[in-house]
Amino acid sequence: MFRQHYQHFLDVGGTADDYLQFTAHQDALSTCVAAGHRPNRLRIGGTVRSDGVEFLVVFSPQHQDALSTCVAAGHRPNRLRIGGTVGSDDVEFLVVFSPRHQDVLSTCVAAGHRPNRLRIGGTVGSDDVEFLVVFSPRHQDVLSTCVAAGHRPNRLRIGGTVRSDGVEFLVVFSPQHQDVLSTCVAAGHRPNRLRIGGTVRSDGVEFLVVFSPQHQDALSTCVAAGHRPNRLRIGGTVGSDDVEFLVVFSPRHQDVLSTCVAAGHRPNRLRIGGTVGSDDVEFLIVFSPRVSFVIQFRPDKP
Repeated sequence: MFRQHYQHFLDVGGTADDYLQFTAHQDALSTCVAAGHRPNRLRIGGTVRSDGVEFLVVFSPQHQDALSTCVAAGHRPNRLRIGGTVGSDDVEFLVVFSPRHQDVLSTCVAAGHRPNRLRIGGTVGSDDVEFLVVFSPRHQDVLSTCVAAGHRPNRLRIGGTVRSDGVEFLVVFSPQHQDVLSTCVAAGHRPNRLRIGGTVRSDGVEFLVVFSPQHQDALSTCVAAGHRPNRLRIGGTVGSDDVEFLVVFSPRHQDVLSTCVAAGHRPNRLRIGGTVGSDDVEFLIVFSPRVSFVIQFRPDKP
């Protein structure tokens, strides 16, 4: 496994020094996810604070060479498993390392088939877990599993379809609440309804709604932590390339707590900071690598 991982690292443009930095330092910040191709470079390094890094490792279901990336947020784990398959199919792995533990707290997302085993529930260490459940756009069953981060919810709803076409659902359980705080990702079509904002019980609700990059009707939307934002910019480009960005704003702070995913290159600029409206807002803004335009979201208009 180590040899395969190292070879993958070299194949995507990394060096031996990069690999040592990736595996030996507590300062990996972020890099790139290959969106259907091999990136030119894999940059790993930098620091966020003294508290270390949380790693997000993603494998391409279309290629066996698209390596991965990482998101700074916690610390460096003891181990990093990269590669492998589930069943006889190539799979997309989502491996998240806890900022609270030095081990792997979660597992994989199968792209287009059912894995041999599906572990849902349980705890890691003395903490409960936050569940990340993904439904396949090609199957009407659960393809994946959970991310440890907070506690066990009271209920876990899995299954269902939207219309007659396959829909990819992203269901996130809050580590702060014992109810479902957000909802679904439509894979390749517009859903019948789009709810943004609102509350669950007396708490603010975090909605995550993402539209397919195959349509120009909305490429992404917002995560409202307890209120509707005033504005939402969607689309656009960075530098001379179309770039896929993942920018997350903290609902508890007025600055950006995490980072970006560049599809195949390093962006020229990365804007970090600022607020939306008078509230602290958590935004999930995705820039499509395939289109470049701007959509203005206004909560007072459909």
